[in-house]
Amino acid sequence: MYALLMSTVNLGGMLSNQIGGALAYLLGVTETNFDNLWIVICIANLSMLLPLPFLRTIKFESAFEETEEESSSKQNNIAQNLF
Repeated sequence: MYALLMSTVNLGGMLSNQIGGALAYLLGVTETNFDNLWIVICIANLSMLLPLPFLRTIKFESAFEETEEESSSKQNNIAQNLF
C-alpha cells in the first residue's frame, strides 16, 4: 500500500514539473523575461483547488462506522480482561 501511495505521489510530482515547464514555455517565461510569470503563478495556485470537487466521492460514513465498531469491540475486550 505504501509503495502505491508513494508511486502516485512521485508520478504527480513529475507531471506537475513537466506541465509547469511547458506552461512557462508557452507563456514565454524565461530566466530573463518574467512578464507572464504572474499568469503561471495564478494557474499553479488555482490548479491546487482542482481535487476539491472530488471529495464528494469519498464515503466518510463507512470509515467512521468501522472505527466506532473497532472502538466498541476494544472496549468490550478491555472490560472482559478486567473482570
